[in-house]
Amino acid sequence: MNSSTLPYLVPYIISLIISVGIAVYAWDHRQVSGGVYFTGLVVSQSLWIAGYIFELASSSLQSKLFWDNFQWIPSTFIPLSMFLFVLHYVQNPLRNSRRLISFLVTINLGFLLLIFTNSLHHIMASESRLIKNPPFDTLDYDFHSGFPLWILNVYGLTLIGLWYLAKALRNSKHFYSQQIIILLVGFLIPIMGGFVTLAEVFTIAGQRDITPFTFALGNAVLAWGLFRFSLLDAVPIARDTIIENIRDAVIVIDQINRVIDLNPAAEVLIRQPSRLVIGQPIEVVFSRWHDLLEKYRNIQNLRDQITVGEQHLEVNISPLYDHRQRLIGRLVLIHNVTQQVKNQAEIHQRSLELETANHELQIAWDAAKSADKTKSQFLASMSHELRTPLGAILNFTEFLTMGMFGPLNERQKDALEKVLSSGRHLLALINDILDITKIEAGMMHLFVEDDVNLSQELTTVIATAEALIKDKPIQFITDIDDDLPIMMGDKRRIRQILLNLISNAAKFTDKGSITLSVKKRDNELLFMVSDTGPGIPPQDQTLVFEPFRQSKAGLKSGGGTGLGLPITRRLVEAHGGRLWLESESGDGATFFVTLPVQSAELLAMMQPEAAGL
Repeated sequence: MNSSTLPYLVPYIISLIISVGIAVYAWDHRQVSGGVYFTGLVVSQSLWIAGYIFELASSSLQSKLFWDNFQWIPSTFIPLSMFLFVLHYVQNPLRNSRRLISFLVTINLGFLLLIFTNSLHHIMASESRLIKNPPFDTLDYDFHSGFPLWILNVYGLTLIGLWYLAKALRNSKHFYSQQIIILLVGFLIPIMGGFVTLAEVFTIAGQRDITPFTFALGNAVLAWGLFRFSLLDAVPIARDTIIENIRDAVIVIDQINRVIDLNPAAEVLIRQPSRLVIGQPIEVVFSRWHDLLEKYRNIQNLRDQITVGEQHLEVNISPLYDHRQRLIGRLVLIHNVTQQVKNQAEIHQRSLELETANHELQIAWDAAKSADKTKSQFLASMSHELRTPLGAILNFTEFLTMGMFGPLNERQKDALEKVLSSGRHLLALINDILDITKIEAGMMHLFVEDDVNLSQELTTVIATAEALIKDKPIQFITDIDDDLPIMMGDKRRIRQILLNLISNAAKFTDKGSITLSVKKRDNELLFMVSDTGPGIPPQDQTLVFEPFRQSKAGLKSGGGTGLGLPITRRLVEAHGGRLWLESESGDGATFFVTLPVQSAELLAMMQPEAAGL
């Protein structure tokens, strides 16, 4: 290349600059749908123009052949990139098909392989030659059978892409039609230039290729679209999918208050088809809503709820601006909230009814609590009144049995023993009822001491336990730590807790063993009472801790009131401890109790004003 030929390259260089500028812009917007393929399109065009410039500027045949072969690479991928971009632009389902993309890439790579190995088989073209054609020497060769197939591939993809764009243009209404027209024009210009060049190649050998100029012109149109309509900032994502099928009414009004677009939901709302509405003043379109029209005529930005007949509508009015931030109209979005309003009214009504019912229920609950407390107080007083004369009866019966009022025969002694046994059983039942009623009425107080010698209390418990099972083939086993600490609590109630658990185990264990274990665990004591009785099934393990409720085994035994374990749990909890059981049917039962050695709660109970259970 010399200085005399440089001016002839200026138009091609300008074309290259335009294409490179578009490529840079496209690369900055590659994140949008299809942006990568659009970038590949304009980059390929830029490379093709650069290769053509170097081919023209070269003087030797070998140099021209090198740059000519170089141009085949971008020219092969230009239509492929354009086709894939269009698939994404119109949201065609094939856009994400890996098989389709792989197939197309493979076909084009196959053509490139034929082109670069052409010297071996001459399928694409014959031997090349230079033709004097000032100001540049022109590379010339004859095309063979492979070239028409390459043309079919290139223009086939291009025409299919244009057909998809034309179909999208036909289905679009107003929002994206101008964008699509710009794309069609921008793509058609280089295609037409390619047809012209091909016609000249086949008819008049040596003519210049005008494709660089058509690329530049087409890219200039695309550049105008990029800046005028934000081509890659607002890709039309199938308008009919979003706008046409949305349930809310969408209405677009221009600056002079004419309806310029609406969707099917809006047609239903205003009861008129779009062909009779578009272009009409809002006074005509919304003539039935005269009062609302006057209220919202000049409002640019609003969110409000209105009532039209029996319909409740939420209206959103938003301003529309062009790329220069000039107001060009308003977007009206109308959402039917009739069902929501009805639901809210129903919920409100139900809330009022529920509030009334809750109030009535609270009154009933307070009355029930008052009655229950009165009942508990009555039972507590009644039990106390029953226990006093019963205690006297038992005492005098014991005196009689001991012969303090004169000798008795055997039949009399036997009768008095039965009276004494039944009386003691009755006293035990009355004591249980007295305890549970006092607990429920809040009348039972713990007598807390801070010097409870647990070892002494356990001696009494063990002696009583052995007496309970003396007539049964049951072994009583103890596993007690030697260094048990002095603890805080109500020693009488602690004995009651352990004896209730042991007597419960003795009642249901006919043979085998009962084990009492006491272990020190940090600041608490762990008590365990285990037996080899029939066990408690899982479904009854909650029930046994409820007052006046018993398991099936308890009902069969025919003894007790079902108050022992509930009283025991309340006494344990009053000490700040826990009571639970582990058992399986036929495998015995183990009750666990934890009691704190000392605690602030128990210390507070030692004060004169301490509350009861």
